Amino acid sequence: MARKVAAVVFTLGCLQAGTVMALGLGELKLESFLNEPLDASVDLLNRGTLHEDEIKVRLATHEDFTKLGLERSYFLTSITFEVVSDESGNAKIMMSSDEPVLEPYLDFIVEARWPTGRLLREYTVLIDPPVFTDATPVVSASQRVEEVEGIADPAKKKRKNLDN
Repeated sequence: MARKVAAVVFTLGCLQAGTVMALGLGELKLESFLNEPLDASVDLLNRGTLHEDEIKVRLATHEDFTKLGLERSYFLTSITFEVVSDESGNAKIMMSSDEPVLEPYLDFIVEARWPTGRLLREYTVLIDPPVFTDATPVVSASQRVEEVEGIADPAKKKRKNLDN
């Protein structure tokens, strides 16, 4: 009799396992550069029917960092996490900071909690310096004076005299 009860309980447990929500965290998308405040996002995967208010996201605890062998630097405590969703129902975690990121390398753990579970995910981020493009032409001061005031560049006057 005990075997039959155990088999029924096991079968019911297996059926329930398929309905358990498995919230996931996607890849981190970085939108900021070195020496700028952090601006990043992470997609929430398999959210199911969870409302954004039911999902709490934060930096993992000191104990979690220690268990995973990571250093929890002071800058990481300034990161704020916010769960937002768009009109189509897709949700993401927005990560930001007021302080600029001074280190080109961040390694941290994000903790997500919801009513029926908890998830830890480690992120390693390499932060590039800002890219300066040549889209804006550089204009010399003497060329700008010539355009605005009509006074010719002295170097051009010398060249004209030498050519004649």
